[in-house]
Amino acid sequence: MHTYPSSPYSLKRPGASSTLNDILTPGVVGVPASAPMKKALECMRQNRISSILAMRRGCPVGILTERGVIAAVGTLGRDVFSRNVSELMSSPVLTAGPDTPIPQAFTMLLEQGIRHLVVVDAKGKALGMVTQTNMVQNLGVEYFVDVKRVHQIMTRSVASLDSAESVQAAFDLMLKGPYSCVVATGEGLPAGIVTERDMVVFLADQIDLAVTPISQVMSSPVVTVTGMLPVHHAAEIMRDKTIRRLVVVDEAGHAVGLLTQSDIVKGMEARYVEMLKEVIREKDQLLREAVYEAARKSDYLNTILNTSMDMGIAATEGDSIVFMNQAAKNILKDAGLGHSEGAWDDISELHKRMGISARRMKSVAAKVRRGNQHSFSARLDSKGRERFLDCCINGIMGDDRKSSGYVILLRDVTERHLAEETIKHMAYHDALTGLPNRFLVSDRLEQGLAQARRRGCLLAVMLLDLDGFKMVNDTLGHNVGDLLLRSVAVKLDGLLRRSDTVGRMGGDEFLVILPEVKTPEGVAAVASKMLKAVREIKSVGGFAIRMTVSAGLSMYPWDGDEPEPLIQRADAALYAAKDAGRDTYRFASDKMEV
Repeated sequence: MHTYPSSPYSLKRPGASSTLNDILTPGVVGVPASAPMKKALECMRQNRISSILAMRRGCPVGILTERGVIAAVGTLGRDVFSRNVSELMSSPVLTAGPDTPIPQAFTMLLEQGIRHLVVVDAKGKALGMVTQTNMVQNLGVEYFVDVKRVHQIMTRSVASLDSAESVQAAFDLMLKGPYSCVVATGEGLPAGIVTERDMVVFLADQIDLAVTPISQVMSSPVVTVTGMLPVHHAAEIMRDKTIRRLVVVDEAGHAVGLLTQSDIVKGMEARYVEMLKEVIREKDQLLREAVYEAARKSDYLNTILNTSMDMGIAATEGDSIVFMNQAAKNILKDAGLGHSEGAWDDISELHKRMGISARRMKSVAAKVRRGNQHSFSARLDSKGRERFLDCCINGIMGDDRKSSGYVILLRDVTERHLAEETIKHMAYHDALTGLPNRFLVSDRLEQGLAQARRRGCLLAVMLLDLDGFKMVNDTLGHNVGDLLLRSVAVKLDGLLRRSDTVGRMGGDEFLVILPEVKTPEGVAAVASKMLKAVREIKSVGGFAIRMTVSAGLSMYPWDGDEPEPLIQRADAALYAAKDAGRDTYRFASDKMEV
């Protein structure tokens, strides 16, 4: 296996980006194009990736995907293991330069119908990889306003087999479909699941598919949801369960569809977002015109306004509210501002109940009377449940260009807000452990260093790596390995202060940030506690286990004053701890090579 380039620690600050260089994941996992298929499959299995690049002198010349592997085995059988990657890879590879604008690259992926884009330099050398998910996260989620139900976006075609059937039958069904997974059933109900990634692992391990029953290798139990569940709730379940797909069932518990993370991401595609922006702009303009005419008490316009299902509209003469459509009444009632004596009669009283002070309201009224628009968001508590409203106030101008009242537009954006929070959490937290991912850890480290510089205090960076984790995966399986990583994450997180941060860098590696430490001895004490806590894990998933961890430590300002040098010094110290026999820690020293 080859990785280009070699350093995995080029961390970036999360936030809006404009080109691929700002969001790419540095380094790509690849094998030489002349490598045997057996080596490529083993590399995919070890790295738990859905595709691998074929490289020639540092340049990508082809790509091998899980679907491509299954198709090749379906055509060639076991003869596929005697072939080279170059014989079975897809070529050419879609590439783009690091200065390519993100929206342009996103459109390229949509037009080609693929998910991965390799970023290359001027000489065609691979710099990193960008996925469709990376791009959507950086394009932003602020316009994800139409909250959908699972049945609206799910994949309705479900491949299923009885769990007593052979893995070969599941393989044949995936190939024929084609399907990305097969749902195993027991007595007609979902009992387990086998995915394309599982098949690649089975092929790499060369298990006999024809004699192995699905029940022996399937992931179980299956997490199921109903089609009426809001999509953002389904995303929360995926995050909490650290899974990539859900089986959608009907009232009788039978599978009727699949919901994947890709289905959720498609709801935020750039073209859809732009369409929503335009629709919202046009709708707001129509509503402003309709509200102006409503002041004349036109019966037909009142009817139009009252049929608006999601936009609350109110109008005043002076400060007295003279019109409020049914949508506005419903929104205010749901937000805990139900009608009572005087509550909806006066605009000042309404804003007071929304938590806006009289002084602030006076300033807003003066701004609107000058012909300006005022927009704000309100966060309210209704019977223990938070509600979020987007509000806009415009003045009603008479023939003399003086304000004669106000138009108030209300929209309940609670579901959109929850969806945004869910997707943002997915973008900056590790799906398996729930810990901050490398992007959020980078941001926390920069914040900690800025604080350390201001206060003149010490900061420690600790890099931890599990000893012998690969053996756990190889002997007990990846499911047990995943359970072990979660157990370690809980142990480490439970030892830290609220100001500390522990995040998963990838694989079995964790990064700990300890701001405002007093002495190296204190840092050493924390490291000792972490080593002891990992040793205390005696069993995982019903298996007895003995696990240790090694740690490397670096200190600001002695080992560096920027994130990358501190992480590199901690990495060198980690290797020193491994060389010292593992299950120990080492501080960085001037003699260590980085």
